[in-house]
Amino acid sequence: MATYTQGLAFTIWEPPEMRDFLTSLQPAYRSPSPYQLGGPLLDNNFSTMKSNIDKIIEKSPRVDLIIDESATIAGNRVINVSVHTTSGVFFQETS
Repeated sequence: MATYTQGLAFTIWEPPEMRDFLTSLQPAYRSPSPYQLGGPLLDNNFSTMKSNIDKIIEKSPRVDLIIDESATIAGNRVINVSVHTTSGVFFQETS
């Protein structure tokens, strides 16, 4: 989950130092591969997070939309949409 919520690269767990660190905490632990992080684990965690956020939005007494425009690194204009609730702000989409 930390990989996704913190925006870490899927390869973060591959360097020997990181594997040694994780092994020192739990010798039997095998860190996930970038393929697993970008595939089945991502799909599963996305579904879990979306379900949790949907419940927060549904229970919130008030919901505000935050819409702004920005540019990508390539100079393309995009619209960013976030949802503000009493529990915090959640990014919705970029189009």
